[in-house]
Amino acid sequence: VWQEGSHAELVWNEAVMRQKLDYIHHNPVKSLDP
Repeated sequence: VWQEGSHAELVWNEAVMRQKLDYIHHNPVKSLDP
């Protein structure tokens, strides 16, 4: 699911992959259900 303003980003190497995974783990999606 893409949000407005989001775009695909190429993962060049393992360090960039780790950075993306760390971001995902530290910024979980908030549920729309209360």
